[in-house]
Amino acid sequence: LIDMLQDISFNYERMESAANSNDCVLTDIADYITRSCAIPFRVAHNIVGDAAKHCDQVGGARIELSELNNAALQVIGKELNVTQQELDNLLKVSNSIQNKRSQGAPSAESCRKMLHNLTKSTDSCEQQINHMKNSLSITEQFCNEQIKALVEK
Repeated sequence: LIDMLQDISFNYERMESAANSNDCVLTDIADYITRSCAIPFRVAHNIVGDAAKHCDQVGGARIELSELNNAALQVIGKELNVTQQELDNLLKVSNSIQNKRSQGAPSAESCRKMLHNLTKSTDSCEQQINHMKNSLSITEQFCNEQIKALVEK
């Protein structure tokens, strides 16, 4: 694995482009619509799903507010109470990541906590290994002394 990763390279532009596709944030959009428009998640999910399907059919790269509102008109009979700025913020994967703060989530804060905990765990394991090595060394020395004493008899 080390040999393989040693020469790995990444296409950061392509990674960012793929990450900023609609697919990564569709659930975030539905969550936001649920909270801001006071509608059930299943309904918000249907609205976002319909808008995403329409976006795919017309070859659009990102969901537009007009597509969301058109889908909302079809599903609930009225437009959403979401602004273009709110949608733009929801479509940014970096915002999505930073908003996920629960244990094990990908936000920078959560990752720092996980890294800190893993470092503590690694340090603890290293101390245990050093203690075992020391015990083995003492045991080996004792065995060698006992063998030497038996051979000298």
